[in-house]
Amino acid sequence: MNYDDRVMSAPIDPRFRFIVNDILRDKASGWIHDYFGTVTSPWHTKVLEHQRALKEMDDAFKSNLSLTKTLEAKIKASDIPKDEEGHKALSKKEKTEIQSSINDLITKNANLVPAINRETLEYDTSNQFHEIFLSTSRQMQYLCGKFRTDQDQEFLERGISMVYTEHYYRLDKPIPTKKESAAAW
Repeated sequence: MNYDDRVMSAPIDPRFRFIVNDILRDKASGWIHDYFGTVTSPWHTKVLEHQRALKEMDDAFKSNLSLTKTLEAKIKASDIPKDEEGHKALSKKEKTEIQSSINDLITKNANLVPAINRETLEYDTSNQFHEIFLSTSRQMQYLCGKFRTDQDQEFLERGISMVYTEHYYRLDKPIPTKKESAAAW
């Protein structure tokens, strides 16, 4: 079943009539509002913020790991016998300071892991919502564009009912009441 057939098989849900009315008012005004002219999501900025935060944490983790390996190599070089190639002398104090730095870096990375896990979970959740809103926005853009061309109000009403019923189902939220819907818009 293609998309248009799915739309025409969907029942009209009067709870979404206010959206149809908004589109009809926009049509009457000469499409000055063009509510669904672009594909948007209120979650886009949040997704980008999570991506940036994850990159910063990943960069810090990798930097700490690289520095740890460099410092460990210094200690290993000091453990090589003095008469063998690769030996680099370190005083006890220098060795202790390097080991302390290694321990600090390991602690920093250990503390980053739960933060990375939390941020990843928040990113995944935001991205899921972002994808749901983009899908709804794309479908609404299609429905409004088609309505502009063919003026098929029944198709528009069925399509809006289908799109928003699926939207709330995917969000795992109840369909808002008329009062709640008006406040949301």
